[in-house]
Amino acid sequence: EYTPSRWQGRSWISGFNGSAGTVVVTLDKAGLWTDSRYFLQGAAQLEGSTIELYKMGVPGTPSIEGFLAEELGAGAVVAADGACLSLAEAESTRHQLEVYGISYRLDTDLLDRVWQDRPGIPSKPLFLHPAEYAGRTAAERIAEVRRALKAQGANATIVTMIDELAWVFNIRGYDVAYNPVGVGFGYIGGDDAVLFTLPEKVTDEVRADLTASGVCILDYTAIDSFVAGLGAEVRLLVDPKRITYRLAAQIPAHCRRVSGVSVLTQLKAIKNDTELANLRRVMARDGVALTRFFKWLEEALSRGESYTEHELDVRLNEYRARGERFYGDSFATICG
Repeated sequence: EYTPSRWQGRSWISGFNGSAGTVVVTLDKAGLWTDSRYFLQGAAQLEGSTIELYKMGVPGTPSIEGFLAEELGAGAVVAADGACLSLAEAESTRHQLEVYGISYRLDTDLLDRVWQDRPGIPSKPLFLHPAEYAGRTAAERIAEVRRALKAQGANATIVTMIDELAWVFNIRGYDVAYNPVGVGFGYIGGDDAVLFTLPEKVTDEVRADLTASGVCILDYTAIDSFVAGLGAEVRLLVDPKRITYRLAAQIPAHCRRVSGVSVLTQLKAIKNDTELANLRRVMARDGVALTRFFKWLEEALSRGESYTEHELDVRLNEYRARGERFYGDSFATICG
């Protein structure tokens, strides 16, 4: 839903910045597929372009695969960036295109060839989420993951979801709007654990904490070669809905794949006592901010004052920002 600017290729091509949609470009046509939430926004933002709006769920609207079959025909080649698609999503699209005799290439990022001022990979520093809030150290989290992997018949996994990366290594970041996460990858094996991220993101404090927890830190770009070099002893748990197609393609044939839901997803869903207690404290602090806001609003209305939704949102945010350890909103407020 919230994507760093480097990967906002759809917005760069079309000008459409809704949270859901797919742009398809052929040699002769271009189209945007989106759902009913964005029909009005899509029409407005595409106005004046040569991109046609395709309203998903409306009778008569072709699927993306159907559109490509009609426009291109058998023998055509469609390309997408396999680093931005899950293995499950990529394989599903491949199978649908194969029905029409269309090949699907996932080994290239065409945006890099034409997006000359493309933003770089986010490089803001990571920061620690201490055990006093997490309830576990990074070393304890990693040990939990290893036990869960063993129960699944695996001994390693690649961490591709950045919320899971933040959870297992007790790190946070500023790379995604409204979400305290940092861009990177992770690997947890039987004896090793690795964080792949840009060197400039790693502060001395983060490096010291992760090193003490047995985590090696490698460059963000080293993930492909690392996965390609995994040994035959590795039994890798692979979640097709979470691993990218590109990373899955790097897994050596001699590695045994164990298909299943990410153990980190399941472990992260179960909150420990410390996390539960902190959630209650956070809700209490937010309740104080809301109470102060409502008191101010009632007094303002009694004086005959009036405010727009946007002005009220700004004022409520001010009350919340006065609270201890306020980091920002969890999502963009929907207001006029």
